[in-house]
Amino acid sequence: MALIRKGESTQMIQAQLADLRKAVQDAHGVGKFDLVLDKDKPCSVIVQEVSRDSVSRQLLHMTLMEVHDGDVVKVDVPLVAAGVPDAVDKNLATLTAPTTHLKIRCKMKDAPESIEVDVSGLQEGESLSAGDLVLPKGVELLSSPDATLFSVQKLRQMSEASAEAEAGTSAEPSSEGLSES
Repeated sequence: MALIRKGESTQMIQAQLADLRKAVQDAHGVGKFDLVLDKDKPCSVIVQEVSRDSVSRQLLHMTLMEVHDGDVVKVDVPLVAAGVPDAVDKNLATLTAPTTHLKIRCKMKDAPESIEVDVSGLQEGESLSAGDLVLPKGVELLSSPDATLFSVQKLRQMSEASAEAEAGTSAEPSSEGLSES
């Protein structure tokens, strides 16, 4: 691993994989956790980069950056859907979430653990984009404002059955035009 500290050269460090996994798992929503090096006092760090093997997905390298509450940082924050759209509740549609994180810039002390998005008012065929969000004071959106966060899509089998019912047809194949030989 590499540790980037202000005013110092990048420091290469080693840690047990199990300890690293636990630290990252228990981390603040933006990947912040405390790191203790030898006799040093703990320092708060965020995960800046993770490199994995492209086939096995095994962790190869991680870069950590020391942060303080007043530091302005660019971080990815998880999105959380709150509520259930009516059509989804009635099993007529499904809620899709093509984007799981938003990239933001803010002071470390203002970084939210997650961004909760109320999706309960979404109707079938509607979507919410990143630009639709009202972010907390001091938080700037860096992701594309056009990025779709959540959408409500009609279930395929429901839409096909509805179309057939409206057309007065059935899904069974017709024997019209076939002759017996």
